[in-house]
Amino acid sequence: MKILLYTNMVPTKEHSTVTYMMWLLTNKFLEIGYEVSFLIPCREGSRTTDPEFQRHQQEVWSKVGVEIVYFALSHENLLDSEEEYFRSTRFRSKLRNPAYYKFLLRRLYSRDPSRYFPEIRFRDQLKIQVDTIDPDVIVSFADYGDTFALARAAQCRCLFILGDLPTESYRMQTALQFAESQATFKAFQWRRRSYVAGLERALLKLMRGEMRWYLTSHHYADWALSKGVQAEYIRNIVPDWRRETSLQDTSQSENERPFTIVMMGHMTGTATLSGLYHFAYDVLPNLGSMLPDGFEIRICGKGTVPADLGEKLSHPNVKMLGFVEDIISELEAADVFLVPTPLPLGIRVRIPYVWSLEICVVAHGANKFGLSELVHDENALLGNNGEEIASLLACVASNTALRKKIAIGGRKTYDQFYSPSVRIPEFLNLVTEINNDETLIKGA
Repeated sequence: MKILLYTNMVPTKEHSTVTYMMWLLTNKFLEIGYEVSFLIPCREGSRTTDPEFQRHQQEVWSKVGVEIVYFALSHENLLDSEEEYFRSTRFRSKLRNPAYYKFLLRRLYSRDPSRYFPEIRFRDQLKIQVDTIDPDVIVSFADYGDTFALARAAQCRCLFILGDLPTESYRMQTALQFAESQATFKAFQWRRRSYVAGLERALLKLMRGEMRWYLTSHHYADWALSKGVQAEYIRNIVPDWRRETSLQDTSQSENERPFTIVMMGHMTGTATLSGLYHFAYDVLPNLGSMLPDGFEIRICGKGTVPADLGEKLSHPNVKMLGFVEDIISELEAADVFLVPTPLPLGIRVRIPYVWSLEICVVAHGANKFGLSELVHDENALLGNNGEEIASLLACVASNTALRKKIAIGGRKTYDQFYSPSVRIPEFLNLVTEINNDETLIKGA
């Protein structure tokens, strides 16, 4: 069988969950004896357009017989001047610009899905690349726009795997909800609803039909099904971070160090940023009285938070660590892993990662929408507001047995649903089923 992996990044075990999944699957495909190629749609300024990076990856993968094809998406063809301007403008600047709302409304009343997903404009060029490679099955892990372009270009059996729905509206909501006046926030809501309505209409127009879509967030799959889309929930493959020998610093005993809470994520990402705002404004003010014996919050991740959020996080018990090279040791030294994201976004895959380390998880209940395996008092403790989350943290700080119970429950959930030993065979079976599906005749 000849398989084409279509993705925005070259598979590797050292980057995101998606690239790691593809690295695992590629090696399994090769082990079975399948022929594998990569097709990488890449944008100007991305790492995949760097000639040195391309040369290195070609050398690495050519040794095992994998061909890499880079497909360039140029800005001048991908975006018109208006789209380019607003994509490069900071969110708060956009929110104060009346022209931005006119731009959104033009999108809303446009019947052309490419206004939301301009990558579709490249489908003809993409078809040439796919036809040249001539695969039996395409496994796609790309962004929505790139995936929709492929769906219109490919004439073979495809496995389309999609992550979080586009969330620009959530980022704008977060920027306003905590940092602006409530009057401004309310005035923005109707504009946000208009944007989401147009976005959903474009998504459904592109997804309805004979094709089946696999979504990695449970509630997004349910939403698509309710709208008449052939959709199914599919879990990520999550690497096992647990090591036979812990490398954490044991210079301080458990009784000497303060109760330690760790958070991680990119500081500009929607999920992380909304969670940090919620933590700073609603959780942190309650912790001082609930944890009188002391505590330490350690926040890990690349990027810089907005100035107003930075001021709120300027607290003697909060440490902003930036990028942490050995994040596993940092997590192993923690008493609790906290995920305060209050928005019903996609799967917070950082939770299964931490489950693999058998560490107690405390999270906002909104995270259950994308991660259906999240069960209160079994593999996590879930609170629905800042006071509840602070109370749960205080509870596990004084109850080691509860902390251990939740940690063990998390590891069991990981072993059952997310470990490579469980997920890889399921992916392989799915690829085989698609290849054998007589209703998807190649070239039809």
